[in-house]
Amino acid sequence: MLSGIIRGGLWNVSMSQFIKWYTDSPRVLFIAATDGRYGGVMAVGDSISSLQVKHQSLDINTPLSQWIDTVNTFRPNFIIGYPSAIKILGELVESNEINLKVNRVFSCGEPLSPGLRSYLEQVFHASVVNFYGASESLALGVELSAQSGMLLFDDLNVIEVIDGKMYLTCLYNFTQPLIRYQISDRLVIHDGFETNTSAFTIADVLLCRDEDILWFENAEGKREFLHPLSIEGFCLPGLVDYQFRQTSKDSFEMLAEITDRTLGQVIEGELKRQMQLILSDNGLSYVSFTIQFVDQILPDQKTGKKQLVIKKN
Repeated sequence: MLSGIIRGGLWNVSMSQFIKWYTDSPRVLFIAATDGRYGGVMAVGDSISSLQVKHQSLDINTPLSQWIDTVNTFRPNFIIGYPSAIKILGELVESNEINLKVNRVFSCGEPLSPGLRSYLEQVFHASVVNFYGASESLALGVELSAQSGMLLFDDLNVIEVIDGKMYLTCLYNFTQPLIRYQISDRLVIHDGFETNTSAFTIADVLLCRDEDILWFENAEGKREFLHPLSIEGFCLPGLVDYQFRQTSKDSFEMLAEITDRTLGQVIEGELKRQMQLILSDNGLSYVSFTIQFVDQILPDQKTGKKQLVIKKN
């Protein structure tokens, strides 16, 4: 498992590039919810330790002033963490409160939208590796770009898609074997992907949780849902991140974080157009929504991860 994680982190890196990074004293910053016994957090920590490089953990709920002191003192050149947490670091770089020279950014633990990936690449001037893992298998695959698709580690797992559902058989876990275990993620397998020069399968992956499903009810009491697959793919110039907040049984609001408020009118118009089409296609034309621009979309304080959907109180 640790070999799979390290392989994912160093995917597509030449030996000469690896030697250069290693001889330049790699310093790895890991930003996540580090105050508990999370499998992914412990695995990443073990992977970093096995490479015998300098590393520093930063809990997502640490006050920003401490972020600034920690990062400026440590001066990391590799960043690992939840994309919502790395985004906060990027905003500190943009405001010149932190000065960094980064070789590579590793996103893990939650979905990485195309807009956020683009933002991180621009802010850090570095490639972003999107790592795919789950509690059932922490080494599932890696994605190098928004266009390349997710390379699935077929040598560590047997991943099947049947009737739209994903089933996992983990080949390295002998302590708690999982055989054809159903996972709520959604995969679309690509056969014969032209740019795939490896032996691994390529797929589009949606990290799906039950709490990310929006349920609505019409005037007759009929219930219908909006799957996260329908609302995960917004990608517009200037749109950094977004989140949905359900406000009633037939309404919601979309919170949007953008790079420039002067783009607000254009972005709002396009989001409304796309959202209305999505609702119509899903038989939810009766559902009303508003779009609200916010300064920042923050992760959940308990989990340290960004929620795609915030349910009504």
